[in-house]
Amino acid sequence: MMRALPPLLVVVSLLLAAPASAKNPPSSASFDYDKEIKRKQRELKRVLQQQKKAQKAIKQDRTAFEGYKARTKKRADTLRSQTNTITASVAEWRGKYAKLGGVIGRHKRTAKGFAFRQQNFKKRLISHCDALLAVARTLPPLLSKKTVAELDYLKSELTGGSADNVEGLHRLVRVARRVDAQLMDIQVVQGSSPIPQITGTCHRLRIGGIFEAVAKGETAAIWNFERKTWEPVKDPKKARMLSEAIEVRNGKKMPKLVQIPIAPAAPAAQSAPPPAATDGGTAADAGAAKASTKAKKPSRKAKRRSSKAVTK
Repeated sequence: MMRALPPLLVVVSLLLAAPASAKNPPSSASFDYDKEIKRKQRELKRVLQQQKKAQKAIKQDRTAFEGYKARTKKRADTLRSQTNTITASVAEWRGKYAKLGGVIGRHKRTAKGFAFRQQNFKKRLISHCDALLAVARTLPPLLSKKTVAELDYLKSELTGGSADNVEGLHRLVRVARRVDAQLMDIQVVQGSSPIPQITGTCHRLRIGGIFEAVAKGETAAIWNFERKTWEPVKDPKKARMLSEAIEVRNGKKMPKLVQIPIAPAAPAAQSAPPPAATDGGTAADAGAAKASTKAKKPSRKAKRRSSKAVTK
C-alpha cells in the first residue's frame, strides 16, 4: 500500500503549484477575494483529508509492522527452540554413536577372538584326525580301509575350509564311535580275494581289531600287523579251521568251540599243530591245559600264539 505525502510536503507543493496570479496579484479592482478564499479552503480541506489518509495509512502500517514483528519474534523463538532441540538431539546421538562405536569395537575384538578360537579348534580337530588315523592304520584292512579314507577326506575338508568345525566334530565323533563299536564285533565278508594265492570269491573274517584272515577251503592267509602284509597259512588243517569258523559264524554249521591261529604257522621243526576243535567242556579244558603247558616254554611261546574265540 502506497503511503500519502506528509502534510507539510503537501502544503509546500500546493504553494509551489499556486497560479501565477498569486505571485503577481491582480489589481484590487479585478481580483475576487471570496472566490480565492473558497479555493484555498477547498485546497486546505483536501490537504487535511490527505493528511488524515496519511495518518491512517501510517497507523495501519505501524499496526501491520507490529504484527509482523510479533510473528517474526514468535517464529524466531520457534526456530530457536527447534534449533536447541536439534542441537540436544545431535549431542545425544553423538554420545550414542560414541557408545555404539565402543560396542562395535568390543564385538569386533570378540569376533577376532572367536575366529582365532575357531582356528585353534580346527587345528585341534585336525590333530585328533591325525591321531585317529595313526590308530586306524594299525587296524585290520577290513576296518582300517574305510576308516582311513573317511578320516583323510575329513582332514582335507577341514584344511580346505569346506567343512566347518561343528560338522567336522560330528563326523569325527561318528567315525570314532563306529570304530569303537567295530572293535568289539566279529565281521565276515564275502568278496574278491586280496591275495593272489586265493582266486575267485572268498570269505574274510575279522575279530575286533586284533585278527583278520581270508580263507577259501584249505587255503587261507592271516594279516600280519607288524609287517602290514598278508601271510599265507601253510598248514591246510589251520586253513580248514578258519573256514570252519567262518561257516559257524555264517550259521552254516552248529555253534561250536573253534580255535583260530592268531599268527602264521611256524616251521614244522619248531611248531606243533594246534589241538583239534571239539564240542563240549572237555575240549575247552584240554585246550586250556595245552595252552598252560606251552606257557612254560618261552621259546615255543615266542614263535607261536593262539587264541580261542567262540563264534555263533
